[in-house]
Amino acid sequence: MPASTRKVEPGIIYLYKVNIHWKRSALQTFIHQHKFAITGSLASLLLLLLIIWLTPIAFSGYLEQDSWAGFWYVLSHSGGIYGTTVLVLFIGAIMAYSYTLLRQRLLSFLVTVVFFYAVLSGFAMFNEYALKQWIKAPRPSLSFLTQKGVNQAGVEGFYRKSKEERQQYLSEMVRQYPEKIRQIKPYILSHWIEESGFSFPSGHTQNAFLLGILFALLLDFRMPGNARFLVVIPLLWACLVGTSRVAIGVHTKVDVTVGALMGGLIALTIGFLTWRMGIIKDRGNAPGISGKLKL
Repeated sequence: MPASTRKVEPGIIYLYKVNIHWKRSALQTFIHQHKFAITGSLASLLLLLLIIWLTPIAFSGYLEQDSWAGFWYVLSHSGGIYGTTVLVLFIGAIMAYSYTLLRQRLLSFLVTVVFFYAVLSGFAMFNEYALKQWIKAPRPSLSFLTQKGVNQAGVEGFYRKSKEERQQYLSEMVRQYPEKIRQIKPYILSHWIEESGFSFPSGHTQNAFLLGILFALLLDFRMPGNARFLVVIPLLWACLVGTSRVAIGVHTKVDVTVGALMGGLIALTIGFLTWRMGIIKDRGNAPGISGKLKL
């Protein structure tokens, strides 16, 4: 081996080690500075797992006599397109309020809303049109209706239909056999018909944990120490959304567990990258989005 090559090799190894050390140091700093939000995120995930795996929550909110059915139904919808839209607009308003000039507020609001929409929409489409179509896990609600004799096409025959055909088929069968579904709350049954796609993983839970943890990190970035308890609110909401999907029977425990893990991992990754690039600055620095976006 030439002498020049022998001299270069130790330098390359040294630079590689320095680079690895820098990356680890950045991640450790991020975790240390935002351990309140990160710990809360892990706690919300653990609470969700304890509820759905250790309690009889599955199908506990779908019958006429289930007093909590309405509560779970509303929470479930809050993790869908309308609920997440309201929350994204609220986050955008919080970011915009940090500024004083109108044009800075408008820019901050627009960038925040577009960013959150792009993230949520991108991963939601990947979940709906890639993962679910690949795994092809049936909804527990469909299995229930099949056992009751409402879905007479069978699970495999049902999923050979298009989404519109599935919904029309279930609507027609419900009209033909009202005695089989008399005890089910009408709005829950309508939701079962609407949610006629595949089950794994839970998109609502993924969205809730992705958005909830990002919101918690944002609050932890910006809130003073005596107000950091507010990060608990979006994390508790995410936990309850995941629980509601099991309670009303549209997802299994495995669906919700994987959806929560995916959403949490994506959120923490995005949080670390935005912090590392200085897109969002910590308490005591420039308000809201960093000066890179100022006009």
